[in-house]
Amino acid sequence: MSGNERGDEDKLAALDHFMLEQILSASDEEILGQAEPRDAERVEEAFRKAKLAAGKAKMAKARAAMAATQAATVVPFDPVRTRQRLNDLVKSQGEHGKRLTLAARGAKGGVDGDEEGILEDLNELLADDDGKGSP
Repeated sequence: MSGNERGDEDKLAALDHFMLEQILSASDEEILGQAEPRDAERVEEAFRKAKLAAGKAKMAKARAAMAATQAATVVPFDPVRTRQRLNDLVKSQGEHGKRLTLAARGAKGGVDGDEEGILEDLNELLADDDGKGSP
């Protein structure tokens, strides 16, 4: 440039400031009048791609969260084994085991009609009690 680096930097900064002021003070019509249609199309395409990428990332995050909660709630159920564990529990409690009761479940038609539900609940409780996640 002129050999005076500091003076040149000041001149470039002043030119930058002037150009920015010109751009910022221009009306929308003036700016759009200078824009190339191809440039607008490229900008719109970039926005579409960014929106699509953000949507895909959000969907992947939602799917991962859903899969994590579904996988964590599955407890294997073997009614024969659970019934045997219940019988073993009753026998191990001696006289107290004969007096075991269940909380009211709102069942209609007695316990026999709701036996599978009771065994499923017991299965989950035994899994929690064992600390293994499954009985």
